[in-house]
Amino acid sequence: MRAVTYDFWNTLMWAEPGMMGELRRGQIELAAEGIGLELPPDAIEQGLLAIGELHSEAWMRGELFNPRDGADHFIASLGEGTAEKHADALTAALLLDSVQPDLNIAPEVEDTLEVLKENGIRTAIVCDVGLAPSTVLRRSLESAGLIGLFDAWAFSDEVGHYKPSPEIFRHALESIEVAPEHAVHVGDLRRTDVAGSRSFGMTAVRYTGLLEDDDHESAEADHVITSHSEILKILGLSA
Repeated sequence: MRAVTYDFWNTLMWAEPGMMGELRRGQIELAAEGIGLELPPDAIEQGLLAIGELHSEAWMRGELFNPRDGADHFIASLGEGTAEKHADALTAALLLDSVQPDLNIAPEVEDTLEVLKENGIRTAIVCDVGLAPSTVLRRSLESAGLIGLFDAWAFSDEVGHYKPSPEIFRHALESIEVAPEHAVHVGDLRRTDVAGSRSFGMTAVRYTGLLEDDDHESAEADHVITSHSEILKILGLSA
């Protein structure tokens, strides 16, 4: 094996429940105050719930719904006049342009990535982006001191595909010039991470250290691990 690719959410990093929604809500309130726009709390809440549902439904269908699509839907729900006058400020708030989420690093990630790098193993991120764009996730990796441990990344809002599409895995592996049969993918979900990587010819590893996927209809991974350091054993490396 010459490469390991990683899912982002609940594999590399995770957020406290409700934190991202609360942060986005607060940014919208600040933006509205700054531009003199009266937005009832119910309108904000219903708008955020609606775009969350739209994203979830599109993701399950494999139809791309980028963060900016969510911002457009939210602003449109406020009325035509609001969209025309305040679209830029509200879009910036929804996309978290001026704030950094307080994300947590999964245990053992940094040490494991350093060992992989020391042994010449290439690394990349393969991530289905939610309502937070890849720019925010990159900033999170940078603030956590992890971004320098990756050689490439494939975020859905940049590549134009969600997992399990082979295109997002292809983008990552072509960026690091490694064939699928020489690569491992680590992620938490059977439907996207496991099915997508296996169908592309990679070795699939399901990580359960932060989330136990209850989707028992989708196929299981080649390996199931509870800690990131276990990937080193799978590759025949020592910590």
